[in-house]
Amino acid sequence: MSSSQSSRAGMKNERRDITSLRSDIKRQKLDNLQNIKNNTTALRDEDSSSSDYNNNNGSDSSDEENDAPLPADRDGYVEGSIVRIILKDFVTYDYCEIEPGPQMNMIIGPNGTGKSTIVCAIALGLGGSPSLLGRAKNITEFIKTGADEATIQIELKRTRERNVVIQRTIQKSSKSTPWKIDNKTTTHKEVLSTIARLNIQVDNLCQFLPQDKVSEFAQLTPSQLLEKTQEAAGKKNMSRWLQQLIEWRQTQKTLQKSHEGSQMYLKTLMDRNAGLEKDVFKLKQREAALNKVAILKAMLPLAKYSEAKTAYDEAKEDEKSKKDQLQALEDSHRPLQIAVNRQERESASASNTLAILKDQVKQHAEKLVRDMDNIDKSKQTVLSARSEIEGLKRREEQRKADTLALENKIAYAKEKLGPEPAVNNTDEINKTIEDINIQLSQCADKTLELRQKDTECSRKKNENINEIAENKKELAEMQNIQERRLRNLRQTHEDTYKGFQWLRANRSMFKGRIYGPIQLAVNVKNEQYASIVETVLGGEKGSHLRTFVCEYQEDYQLFTRETIDKLNLKLTVSWPGEIDAKSIQPLMSEEKLKKEYNMDHFVVNLLDGPPLVLKYLCQQSKIHLIPVTINQCSQEKIVNSDKFKKFIIKSNLYEVNKYSYGKGGRQTAIRMFKPATILADSINNELKQNITKRLSELEAEATVIQETKNDITRQRETISQKENELRHEKESQQALKKDVNLRRNRWQAGKMEIESMEEDLILKKSRPDKAAQDIKRLETHITSEVIARAKLSSQYKTSLQSYVDTVIERNSGSLTALYFSAKYEAIKQFSRLQMKDLSNMREMYTKAIETSAEKKKTAHVYFKDAERAGNDLKEELLSEFREIFEKWKISGLDENEMELEDAINSESAKADAIKASNPRAMENYENRLAEIDKYTAKVNSDKHRLDELSKKIETVKLHWEPRLNKLVSRINAKFSEAFQRIDCVGEVCVSPHEDFDKWGIEIRVKFRGNEKLQLLTGQRQSGGERAVSTILYLMSLQALAKAPFRTVDEINQGMDQRNERMIHEEIVREATKSGTAQYFLITPKLLSDLYYNDRMRVLCIYNGEWLPTQAKPAYDCLQSVKDNLISG
Repeated sequence: MSSSQSSRAGMKNERRDITSLRSDIKRQKLDNLQNIKNNTTALRDEDSSSSDYNNNNGSDSSDEENDAPLPADRDGYVEGSIVRIILKDFVTYDYCEIEPGPQMNMIIGPNGTGKSTIVCAIALGLGGSPSLLGRAKNITEFIKTGADEATIQIELKRTRERNVVIQRTIQKSSKSTPWKIDNKTTTHKEVLSTIARLNIQVDNLCQFLPQDKVSEFAQLTPSQLLEKTQEAAGKKNMSRWLQQLIEWRQTQKTLQKSHEGSQMYLKTLMDRNAGLEKDVFKLKQREAALNKVAILKAMLPLAKYSEAKTAYDEAKEDEKSKKDQLQALEDSHRPLQIAVNRQERESASASNTLAILKDQVKQHAEKLVRDMDNIDKSKQTVLSARSEIEGLKRREEQRKADTLALENKIAYAKEKLGPEPAVNNTDEINKTIEDINIQLSQCADKTLELRQKDTECSRKKNENINEIAENKKELAEMQNIQERRLRNLRQTHEDTYKGFQWLRANRSMFKGRIYGPIQLAVNVKNEQYASIVETVLGGEKGSHLRTFVCEYQEDYQLFTRETIDKLNLKLTVSWPGEIDAKSIQPLMSEEKLKKEYNMDHFVVNLLDGPPLVLKYLCQQSKIHLIPVTINQCSQEKIVNSDKFKKFIIKSNLYEVNKYSYGKGGRQTAIRMFKPATILADSINNELKQNITKRLSELEAEATVIQETKNDITRQRETISQKENELRHEKESQQALKKDVNLRRNRWQAGKMEIESMEEDLILKKSRPDKAAQDIKRLETHITSEVIARAKLSSQYKTSLQSYVDTVIERNSGSLTALYFSAKYEAIKQFSRLQMKDLSNMREMYTKAIETSAEKKKTAHVYFKDAERAGNDLKEELLSEFREIFEKWKISGLDENEMELEDAINSESAKADAIKASNPRAMENYENRLAEIDKYTAKVNSDKHRLDELSKKIETVKLHWEPRLNKLVSRINAKFSEAFQRIDCVGEVCVSPHEDFDKWGIEIRVKFRGNEKLQLLTGQRQSGGERAVSTILYLMSLQALAKAPFRTVDEINQGMDQRNERMIHEEIVREATKSGTAQYFLITPKLLSDLYYNDRMRVLCIYNGEWLPTQAKPAYDCLQSVKDNLISG
């Protein structure tokens, strides 16, 4: 049952009755009139229609402003206000349709009926996320229990065109939520664009204040309040101007600091260069001598190549002479060489003939072996055939004996079988058994299915039990880690332990959080870094891990007074104040740290803990500037970078200190870590939350699994009982059938046995013809084998004769080959003795070639060096060397290599004799000159940029500040006036600051005459006072608001009756003025005799589990009230 039964039905069907009821109420003037009005508010207010609104538009004209920012349509709705809301399967609603009024809408109803659900629907249906509501984190939790999806549909007013309808569908099966605009599929981005064009701000607490966010409004900082107020009521450009001013001011501060540093550094550079001029003059003289040395060294390759080229020419001439001598000797020895070659050919021919004969002998021998194998195979074939014939004859005799015995057996069986018995019909019994079998099969299938389900449940139950045990064990281990740290703290620092116990018992005394001691507040993300982190933080003996960190200064003063002054405890307590986030940023990202220095992390990124504690540790121990790696890397590169004063490699802590005495430099101290004693065991908080959540899920699963097993057991018992009954019935039917069929089955079996024996007898009598055929075939085969063997024997004799003839021929060829070989060796030996002098000349010629090649290679190397000569010279020496090089190519050098070496040594001695007090003066002087030019340009550029920034800031500020002051002045006027009406004091003012990100709007209130105006905070005022201040501030924005509707959920909670009554009247008066934004006020309770006017619409939530199937018509309720008034 939805609210449609109490809102839409009343609006459409009962307007005349409500009007009549009002007349009767005025006419009777009864004493109980006000109570009856309160009881019938929901029905009476549904009569508000667009015509009533237009007719009564001037009734409250004294309270309206003429400059209403939102023009209304003829029906009273402003652009972007909500015309209709439809919910399906959303939270508590199956279906709900709501038509709010154009101005003030009060949504009332008991707790838990779904008032705040409507607020949730507005936020989520208009592009918001669950985080805006402060309720469920997952949007699927807004789907009604038992449903698979929920739908939100919101119709928004358009004054110049057709209304726009936005629909959002939430699905359990998908993380995404489909969107539609005017029933056409669209994207979330397009929905947000449409919402923005209508100036709807569901993420602004000044416009949209859900129930779970009411307390957060008073906790907004002045800066946050300024931002939200500008968005809600300021001109379009004000937020953009403020953001520009903030960004430009940050840039200006950074640039100003950089500019001042650059100026100081530029002055230092110029002063230092002035003291180097004497040394620079000496160094220029020395540079001239070194330039001459460089020219001489560049000439060396030219001299070396000239000498190498001369040596190569001489070697080439010697090679040509040796070649001519060798040619003459070869011509004189040519006839003897011809005879040697002829004898070599004859010897080779005899050897080839012998090889052919040897191959023929081998082939004849292999053929003899094959012929003998074929003869042996033929003998074996004949013997096998004769053996097979003997076996066939023995089997034929046995067959005749078996045939006679089988004829006698058949005659005996026919005599014993007797006549055929009568036939009995068993079809009905068979059908009954078949039906039983079908039912048994179905039972078996069901039993198997249940057994499988039971097995699966048992498996899931065991897995569930094991996983619960494992999760409980992990939680216990995590708790033990915290307890171990606490026990260790008690043993090592008893005062710190007592301070912690006192803080645990008295946390309510403090305004904010007090963290500590730090060793209980932080954990190391990776235990392999525990020793590193503990050492950097001072270890067990240091004070950092025992420090208590306070969020507020007053908490710091109170805590130290109570524990250190009164209890005389020796504690370390700190209040870090405001820490600039930029001052504790690491020098670079971890990706850049890994790439440039091969380091893994900064220490701060290894810790998990409250942000304030981590900021404090960065401020005190500089853990954001200390890089860490457990792998090997180059410590020299890190030291020389001048970026890190401390760094950690493997198990060593390196501390780099600069010193300026002498020539200056760096000193690196190395310290090894001790094993961690405090942070060795760290708690993974995210894992702990996941385990706790998983335990709840597992316990719920265990209950479901056990209920499923119990249900399966009951089903199996029922099926087992049915199976027993069916089997008993089947056994009875089978026994009956067995008696009927037994006699006939026996006769048929005997008949079949006789028929089988007769078939076997026919088969045995047909076998003699086949045996005789097989014997004849085998005898024929034996005859053919004997003839073939005779042919093989004749062939073997012929092959043997050929083999003998070939062996004789091979022996003759062998003797011939030996003769020619001996003759060739003899003439070759004689030729060798005659050609010894030729061989010597060849060796000399070979050596001449090698010498020439070596000289050529050396000359080539020096030639390459000569080509590269002068490449390393400075630019100013190149022209001088090119002249020398061109002269060398034409006529060579006047100096040889030795003379050049002497000249180099002489000039080098001159350069060494010139000494300067600062050898690097020239380099430093020139480097500084370049740096002076660079920083001069930078100083001028920064000054120009600062001037431009100042002009831009001043220009935008002249636009923004007057508009802000005017806006806040209008808000203050309404806010102060509203507070005066409730006999209190309140003001709203701008809080300026040098930095625009610290500008804010401050709300100051005074609820008692004996106190001063105090800043509205989330702690100083009571809950009711904060609620009053919040709603009056929001009402002060009502006439200025740019958003088409505003929502406040249960703002009256915590107010006393006096304030609630006055605030209610203030809300109604402001929210029902002509042209103001649509207003939604949600509350579970109302006082009696509250202020009311006709522009309000009251929506009663009539929703719950036990609703009647048909609601009583609103007309009946109105008539009952009318009758009571008349009779009373």
